Amino acid sequence: MFKIGSRKINKESFPYLIAEIGVNHNGSVQIAKKLISFAKRAGFDAVKFQTYNLDGLLKKNTPLAKYQKKGSKIKNMYELLNKYSLNYKEFEEINRYCKKNNITFLSTPFDLDSAKFLNKINVQAFKISSSDNDNYLLLDLITKFRKPIILSTGMSNNFEINKTIKYLSLQKSRLALLHCVSDYPTKLSETQLYNILNLRKYGYCYGLSDHSLGIYSSIVAVTLGSKIIEKHITLDTNMKGPDHSASL
Repeated sequence: MFKIGSRKINKESFPYLIAEIGVNHNGSVQIAKKLISFAKRAGFDAVKFQTYNLDGLLKKNTPLAKYQKKGSKIKNMYELLNKYSLNYKEFEEINRYCKKNNITFLSTPFDLDSAKFLNKINVQAFKISSSDNDNYLLLDLITKFRKPIILSTGMSNNFEINKTIKYLSLQKSRLALLHCVSDYPTKLSETQLYNILNLRKYGYCYGLSDHSLGIYSSIVAVTLGSKIIEKHITLDTNMKGPDHSASL
């Protein structure tokens, strides 16, 4: 049985719903709080953000992904993430707001300092992005915190997934696997949802990190036994920012 905070996730439970806010707060605590309030009203169990220390994460000339270039004057990934970032103090405020509204605060750390910070404010579980499945320095640190880990498997083949699971060597109660296609938005014809059944073979809690438009992929994932659904949300799909157009 997988567990996040007091919420038990097993075959008999309702799916655990994560509202992925990511960087859709556009660097504003007030927008973040609005999204948290809407997520709570919509019935999500948790909201999830992205926490990073830019100077320890990437080079200043790191190129943008293709989808991030559309209608944007931003020149590189460093500039983009810097524009849509929150500092640690702001995350502390957001964490308090989540507690006040009885919704779980989660965030994906992209560097060691951010992982330490999230553990310090007692995040209930750690979400690992698809890009960090082979970031063993980060994985080593996070496993030492002895918190549940949710692992996205986008950009990984079966050999790489096997390797990461073997490396982590975690009990069934401490690891969950999410099927993910790292394309924004993912075309319905390219969601490869049948791979969810491949994840089921590992015996861990499993689910979907859904980057497709609408809710159809999430519905199919639930019919395939998924117990965790992660879905990007926004206040308005026309807002400026890299992920709004692909969000719910």
